[in-house]
Amino acid sequence: MDSAVSRLLDYFSGKSRPPGLGLRKLRGKYWEVRASLDKRVLFLLDGDTVTFVIVGGHNDIRRRLGRG
Repeated sequence: MDSAVSRLLDYFSGKSRPPGLGLRKLRGKYWEVRASLDKRVLFLLDGDTVTFVIVGGHNDIRRRLGRG
């Protein structure tokens, strides 16, 4: 997970988007980034503030967003 968060923060600091980042907008201010094949990091992006919410699998993210 540290690698995914580091790549994400590098991307937000103005560096190019690394291949395989798996960055995806979900709903509203919620985004996810792929930490591994089966783990995702859910975070809120509000202006220039990133708030990490949960690390889990696809179903964990869906539950957190109220979709499953």
